[in-house]
Amino acid sequence: MPTAAAKKKAELAKKAAAKKKAELAKKAAKKKVELAKKAAAKKKVELAKKAAAKKKADLAKAAARKKAELAKKAAAKKKVELAK
Repeated sequence: MPTAAAKKKAELAKKAAAKKKAELAKKAAKKKVELAKKAAAKKKVELAKKAAAKKKADLAKAAARKKAELAKKAAAKKKVELAK
């Protein structure tokens, strides 16, 4: 039969192990949260970049279309003037 001192020692060791396990779990959870935050931030930045690039491309297309229309109108106007 274990002595009281041995029993107490075993109990303390158990408590210490449980405490360490809990601390490690806490650290792991914290790290997981940090990584998730970083990943979310990275994704947000990437999506923003893509959106900005798309908007830029759309604006460029619209500008090119408008330019082409104006050129067509000018050419048509010139043609009409020359025909007179």
